[in-house]
Amino acid sequence: MKTKCLVLLLLFLFGPAWAAPILDGGFESGAFGSGWTDLDGNASFGSTPHTGAQALGFPDLSGGGSVFTGSIQQNLTTVAGQFYTLSFFLDNTSGTDNNDLSVFFDGCPLMSGPMLLSAGYTQFSFTGLQATGPTTSLIFALGSGDGEVRLDDVDVQVEGAPEISASLAGLPCALLLGLLLIVQSGRRHLKAKE
Repeated sequence: MKTKCLVLLLLFLFGPAWAAPILDGGFESGAFGSGWTDLDGNASFGSTPHTGAQALGFPDLSGGGSVFTGSIQQNLTTVAGQFYTLSFFLDNTSGTDNNDLSVFFDGCPLMSGPMLLSAGYTQFSFTGLQATGPTTSLIFALGSGDGEVRLDDVDVQVEGAPEISASLAGLPCALLLGLLLIVQSGRRHLKAKE
């Protein structure tokens, strides 16, 4: 009975609540459906990346004026009341302020308006983002008036938890569970000798 309670406690402590909820934040899959939804059909993979092999690009479709040219969304698995940190990299290829960006976390605008960026990638980071339920929407709406806008390395982390990749999220739990099973097996072996 004690063993079962300990296993449940370990799963609670080291399970999904610490997992990085973002899928394909580097856009390396090269396709929508791997976590992201293209809301307008204008985003394209393969632009010059910040890291990895690909980024997500939003082309200049405005004909000289700044209009929203693309929006993407991902529904994140979150824990109500938990705080998260969002970070991402943007490249404003024109180096002018004619490109717009709006970012929404759980329906709340984090930023909206002209991107005052020089050409090259710039990191943005937002802390203290509180989820209100088990699913939280993350939306990027980009407007390009001069050149392409590129998005890459989107990351969402649980605040107060160690930074881990989604592929390693269950590793601490698995290691502790394995150690627990070894100890339990050793106890049985010792009792059998008595």
